[in-house]
Amino acid sequence: MRFTQATSIIDHQIGARTVTCTVCDKPHVYMSRADFERVSGSTVLCADCRLRIRTLKSPLSTAAGPTPTYRQVYQACHLRASDAVPPLIHPERLSLKQVVWYLSLMGAGVTDDYAHIPPWRTFLPTPPLTPTIAYGEELFLGLAAASLIVVCPKSPIQPVLNLQPDGFPFVMHDVHWHPRVGIREGAFHAAIAQLQEWLAIGYWKPHWEREWRMLGQEIMIDECWAYVSYLLRTHGVDETLPAKTFATLEYGLTLFAANQLFRLIWRTVKYLMDMRQQKAMTDLHVINSVPGSLQRTITLAHDQRWQIYGYDRPAALPRSIVSTVFFNQVLHHRDDSGLMLTPAQWSRPPILPYVVRVNARKTSDLPADPTTPAPSAPKRKKPQK
Repeated sequence: MRFTQATSIIDHQIGARTVTCTVCDKPHVYMSRADFERVSGSTVLCADCRLRIRTLKSPLSTAAGPTPTYRQVYQACHLRASDAVPPLIHPERLSLKQVVWYLSLMGAGVTDDYAHIPPWRTFLPTPPLTPTIAYGEELFLGLAAASLIVVCPKSPIQPVLNLQPDGFPFVMHDVHWHPRVGIREGAFHAAIAQLQEWLAIGYWKPHWEREWRMLGQEIMIDECWAYVSYLLRTHGVDETLPAKTFATLEYGLTLFAANQLFRLIWRTVKYLMDMRQQKAMTDLHVINSVPGSLQRTITLAHDQRWQIYGYDRPAALPRSIVSTVFFNQVLHHRDDSGLMLTPAQWSRPPILPYVVRVNARKTSDLPADPTTPAPSAPKRKKPQK
């Protein structure tokens, strides 16, 4: 590559003093030969695009398959200004999961002009975006793979390390997220309003009927996972739960509602903390005992038919935005504690008037024993002789 090779192309530009970059399609004033670089044929790069592409192209040279071109790398990393103004979002083509995720992300503190999305680790504010960080990563990556949001490096010389879902690398912690919207034409505002109107009047697409049960189970599992982690942190156990806990929670949600499962989780953690003091168990031992103890509690409660009452969410564990959007806008099931549906009640209820319960119970108000066995039948008295 030689900077002097670009002069023959620059001479044919308007006034021989401006040149249009092939990648960014922006005219630049030609000041010196070092301002542009001719790659091949009529491809000319300005200084900014050349610096960005050199940084982004180098990690791709070792990837499997042919090395992408400069324009492909540039467009894949969403650095082109025209990519920020795509056509109207078609709600008919979106799955129900994408609709819930997108509306949740738009309500998680996006700027008024929908030009910037908060960092993907927006979980500490109240309420959080998703119940767990892992589900938040899935949300961002799923919307990025569907081209509903775009990712842009914070600096043109930023190193690229990780792998994007479509095969192009980026670092999730060090990028800017933007909605893939048509701001100037008002298309994005119309699409969001149309989605909210459909959910408000109960109008569903046919393919949504097959998705809402699985989506609800995903959200409830992560809500229960977040509650287990919250209880363990309150007792000073800050370790990662084993993967077997996911299967245990999934099994429990087939028998009980999520708020009923909260009671069983409370009982399991209380039992483990008592055993921790009696037998001097380590934190790692406690964490590894969670799936088995919870499995035994769920099985015992189901076999003995315990009367398990719903548990209101503690104030220190706020309800996530994804859960609120799904139950309040999609299912129209409006309750402050959340996740009240039992497996036998998994049918879409009609639109109900909005009622907010503000008397959320705190962890200090928990009863001594959250589970009460069903009363046994009275014993028959022996006839007196």
